[in-house]
Amino acid sequence: MLRQAHLLFAAAVGFILIRTLRIELNINSIIIALLTMIGGIIPDIDILFGHRKLLHNVFASSLFALMAYMVTSFLVHETGLLIISPLYSSLAIMLGMLSHIFLDMLTVRGVAVLYPLTTSRVRILRLRARDPYANRIIEILSATIIAYIILSTKYIYP
Repeated sequence: MLRQAHLLFAAAVGFILIRTLRIELNINSIIIALLTMIGGIIPDIDILFGHRKLLHNVFASSLFALMAYMVTSFLVHETGLLIISPLYSSLAIMLGMLSHIFLDMLTVRGVAVLYPLTTSRVRILRLRARDPYANRIIEILSATIIAYIILSTKYIYP
């Protein structure tokens, strides 16, 4: 899938996380959505090292979630500011990466989700990654989910 589809889908997953955890819409929820979007594009860094292997797997998403947890914990410890909990930051990064992996599993090429244990690729569908219709459908569904959650959630103003 294309970058904008990955970003919007990750944002939708972030808003589903916000809704599931019953987090009110405020700065914390914005940070969670942004971290999920960052997680949604991290896997494509591996385009330089063997695309859809090195960072397109559950082990890489777990490692990045652990790093997010450690960085957030360090920031809380050093600054005393708890902007977002380490657990929420790690969940956001991991779910963003897993959303990316899921979308790539919908393509013809699939993803080696258990790399480096195996290079076997998992495919759910056989869509073309650059198919404008498939990307547009994902973008529209993602935007609809985001709009629904925003419009049906309480706002908290600072």
